[in-house]
Amino acid sequence: MSDSQQSVEVLNQLLARLSVATPDNRDEVATEVSSFVNGNIIEHDAPEHFFNGLAKAIKDKKSAVNSLAAVSHVASTSGLAPSVEPYVVALVPAILEQTGSKDKDVQSAANAALHAVVTAVNPVAVKAVLPHLTKSLSETNKWQEKVAVLAAISSLVDQAKSQIALRMPELIPVLSEAMWD
Repeated sequence: MSDSQQSVEVLNQLLARLSVATPDNRDEVATEVSSFVNGNIIEHDAPEHFFNGLAKAIKDKKSAVNSLAAVSHVASTSGLAPSVEPYVVALVPAILEQTGSKDKDVQSAANAALHAVVTAVNPVAVKAVLPHLTKSLSETNKWQEKVAVLAAISSLVDQAKSQIALRMPELIPVLSEAMWD
């Protein structure tokens, strides 16, 4: 068995463990996922396969909290690997969707995951994250999701002032519209 096949197999096992994790061992499993995904994986197709499964799990009501906890751990400010960052940014729309969930546990886990992602991404990646946030802010009807997006934009301003300054022409119309909601 090659190294890439082993990586894919380990990631599949971790995703399976994550989906059945209990609140007692959720952090432990999420930490294992984070250390493996942010570690040195030989084949970069392995994270793509894993993150596709994680995106599906975030949308699933039963495993959303566990999956969002894993995203929070993967996107920790100390350990987000540059090779994994694009996959984490691609999860932002699914995370935003869950910030408006009626389930308070899912909602708080989604808020924590969103905050972890926007504080962990490289300031240059603001260009990739911001369109997800502005689209959600202009299209959603859920006030909880709008509050989460505004908090994420505020965190981005703290993290990447000069990059946000360059994006003000696209931000001002969306933010001014949100002020009246």
